[in-house]
Amino acid sequence: MDNHPAQCAALPYRMNGGLVEVLLVTPRGGEGWIIPKGKVEAKLGVPGSAAQEAVEEGGVRGEIEQTPFDQYRHGGTDDGPLVAVYLMRVTKEMSSWRESHQRERRWATLDDAPRLIIDPGLARVMRAAADHLSTHAPATWPSDEPAPPSNARMKLVGSAVLIAAALGLAAAFLT
Repeated sequence: MDNHPAQCAALPYRMNGGLVEVLLVTPRGGEGWIIPKGKVEAKLGVPGSAAQEAVEEGGVRGEIEQTPFDQYRHGGTDDGPLVAVYLMRVTKEMSSWRESHQRERRWATLDDAPRLIIDPGLARVMRAAADHLSTHAPATWPSDEPAPPSNARMKLVGSAVLIAAALGLAAAFLT
């Protein structure tokens, strides 16, 4: 791999219900799906810059690999900027982030992600990541990680606690 990529990207992933999912974002002012990507900042280094892009564009933090997983030419042409892609296991998903008003984000399964990507070079990287993460990543995790709580899930859990409490009180009166 080239030691001096023009740009870097984070490929954020998580486990959700036994499946590996990757985070996709919309390009600023565009349509389709990509992964968080941007210029390399000298003070952060390449992996640090990729992690910063994940925070700014996707609103996620995590453990970024220190060596690139793959690389591609942005735009699908031979003269497009070289982008180094770093895998990042997500440990925190923020409800608001720097570019939340400019981008959408979504989690996609490894099967769906390559079909959603608009850049041909990145689509190839996503297919390679799907192969790699489906066989390598889960074995490195100590347990199946739950998805970050959503408002709907929190409401469901709260409702279940209230129902359980009511049933417990009713049982106490019946005995």
